[in-house]
Amino acid sequence: MSVPEIVNIRLIGYLGTWQPHRGTTDVTLGYGTKIYHLQLQRLRVLAGEEDPSDILADVAPYYPNFILQGPEDELRQLDWAKPGEHIEITGTIRVGLQQLRIMDIKIRPQVGADTSSLPGAMMTTPTALAGSGS
Repeated sequence: MSVPEIVNIRLIGYLGTWQPHRGTTDVTLGYGTKIYHLQLQRLRVLAGEEDPSDILADVAPYYPNFILQGPEDELRQLDWAKPGEHIEITGTIRVGLQQLRIMDIKIRPQVGADTSSLPGAMMTTPTALAGSGS
């Protein structure tokens, strides 16, 4: 039995399902008991031979599609992200599995978007550390 190929990937899209964008795919990301929706614009393969569409097909039957693993401080960024913010998640995945080992998460506000009245991107509410200053 061969070991599944390890592939470095980057998920690029917008947090939440509040505004479906043309040409995006809704994927779910989970860590702990939290589930996030990502309007995926692009899945890039940074290292490895796997086709991005094959990776998406592999995780399509699962809920969540990707289980995020990695440093808590990286993953916690998603707790404070707002719907509509641009997200880039870089990590490694074994072909055929849904566990995504996080290397980096980048979050950028969507330019000109007023998301104050939009529903949250999460299905569960995290306990935020109000006023922690970190």
